[in-house]
Amino acid sequence: MIYQPSNRPFNLSDFRERHEAVLETFDSAADLFIFIKIDEADIPGISQVAPFCGGCLVVSWAFYENDPLVIDTRMKPGYPDELFPREDIVKTVKRGGITILTNSGPRRTKINLMTRGGTAMLRMLLGEQPRHNNGLLEEAIESMVKTTRLLQKEMEKDQDPTHDFRKLEIWTRGLIVSLDELEQSWNAARHFSQSVKSGYIDDMSIQEQGEYQRYVYFYKNGFIRVFSILDKLGTVLNDLYDLHTSKVKAHFSYFTVLRQFKFLKAHGELAKELEAIKERYKTPLNTLRKRRNAEIHYMNSEMQDDLWQRHQGLSDKIELEDIDQHLDDLKQGVDMVCRSLAASYKYTNELWGKNGVRA
Repeated sequence: MIYQPSNRPFNLSDFRERHEAVLETFDSAADLFIFIKIDEADIPGISQVAPFCGGCLVVSWAFYENDPLVIDTRMKPGYPDELFPREDIVKTVKRGGITILTNSGPRRTKINLMTRGGTAMLRMLLGEQPRHNNGLLEEAIESMVKTTRLLQKEMEKDQDPTHDFRKLEIWTRGLIVSLDELEQSWNAARHFSQSVKSGYIDDMSIQEQGEYQRYVYFYKNGFIRVFSILDKLGTVLNDLYDLHTSKVKAHFSYFTVLRQFKFLKAHGELAKELEAIKERYKTPLNTLRKRRNAEIHYMNSEMQDDLWQRHQGLSDKIELEDIDQHLDDLKQGVDMVCRSLAASYKYTNELWGKNGVRA
């Protein structure tokens, strides 16, 4: 028997077709009532879930004979409608360096980092204009962006059967984001430091103490990120150039990777440039490393100087650290990271170019 509802004909003897037609013609939020339900999201005994027809899933449950399973997945009338950003907000966010891309499907929204301006997240909160990349920062980001384009082209060509290219692409995109976050941390620390005028903590007003604490937060966030990015870069270089650094040290750092380059006498041009960059920034990097180690393993880095002053005189006022010098150390750490990333990815891009890989 052929039955034709308002939309299309179907065969009543075909259960799958009949069931799908029923699902198409009733309002599950209003027409279906569930009297027995299980609220737990993780239900023991389910071994397989597969689509049966449009709008229907089949669930394999170990206890179906004695205990019927009903899963209520309806959209309830009280659920809020899907949210869409106002056009003026979208334009503002785009100016700040974030582009909103909608993938296929109504609920899949992706935030894409714009490499020319970085994200403006903190700058917008601080009432500042979006950053315009230039100098060392632009050089580093553009080198990494070029690498991602080369990788995407190679993946389109052979579908990346070993998944090596897609892993390297994700690593590289992560480094772009991490570098952006590092620069924002330095900028936020600089911003809040400008409101700190007192030379002693005891002389600060409540408002100035708040500004000082915000400066300290972003300053520490910055120097921790310096070494985080370097270690991530070390992981990329180790994998990219088959250095096998983990055989030397299971949990290796960026500096272990540099020594491995030298030990293996591999990619001497890159190794020499990275070593020169490290030596150029040796003094500020050692300072930042000591503060990072103290912060993570010993005590809050900003309180080390307080402890030293307490040793000199228990009743003396605590003099503030040299904030300008600390910010300069961090800025040099940012520059060192930028130069190391740019050198590594430029070398890689040129090497691939010689082997015929073009964006």
